[in-house]
Amino acid sequence: MNTSPNQNHIFKTAKDIQLTQAEKNSGWLALHHTISQAAPKKATPSPWQYFFMPTSMVAAAFLLTFGGVGYSSLQSKPNDTLYSLKVNVVEDIVGLTYFSAGAKLDYSLSLLETRLVELQYANNEPEPSDESLALIEKSSAEQKDVIHHIVIDTTSADLSYQSKLVALVAVSSVESAKQQLRGSTEGTTQKMAVDVEHEALLDRTIDAFLLEASEDIVTDYIGSQLTDIQTSVVEAGTSKATLLNVTQEINDIDDSIATNDLKEAIVNVHEAEILIDQNILLAEES
Repeated sequence: MNTSPNQNHIFKTAKDIQLTQAEKNSGWLALHHTISQAAPKKATPSPWQYFFMPTSMVAAAFLLTFGGVGYSSLQSKPNDTLYSLKVNVVEDIVGLTYFSAGAKLDYSLSLLETRLVELQYANNEPEPSDESLALIEKSSAEQKDVIHHIVIDTTSADLSYQSKLVALVAVSSVESAKQQLRGSTEGTTQKMAVDVEHEALLDRTIDAFLLEASEDIVTDYIGSQLTDIQTSVVEAGTSKATLLNVTQEINDIDDSIATNDLKEAIVNVHEAEILIDQNILLAEES
């Protein structure tokens, strides 16, 4: 891509730009105000207006910051000139267009998985950039914090306990895949320290789910997750070692259900999901 001297200047200075939390909050309020002011006054608004509105908000935000450079940065990889701009600014701007707790949760999970993809890419580079690796770790930690805060927030009426549990298990899967990736890269089998805060939050969310949900809802959750596990095992071409471990977890689930220990059954379901998900995530990277 041919760039002008002015664009080169933008690329260089963009590396040092970051949005503070106050700026993120201000941006969110500004976008929310703009959307509310633009809402149609008709009794029956056109559904197409709401369909295109988030896209127009993203476009406006990009044009107000770096124009086409913002769009280009979304395709950047670690070691690329625009990678810092993407991670420090552009992804935050895109995040401002998601308003519901569920949408924010999905977006943060997608970024967390993207960071895993980028870590694999960076590790395969002849000379991975220390700056890029640091950005990957920083962004991963930030997205985990966002997910944790959304799960903890009891005012998120649009988010069920089942959705929160699925999100937390997805975080565990990414972390487990990252641990395995680092072990293979460094040629070691040393395990990363367990994220005590994350594990405690997952445990509390299971307890809250069991306390507030009926037994039928809990067993439906276990059943639906078991169905997903069986489907994933077939579609993912799971390795023999992983398949054996998953089979053991499923046997443990049966034992827990037989003794009516629903919490242990949920824990076993989650452990089976993590085994499969990390296998899928790493297979996608290779």
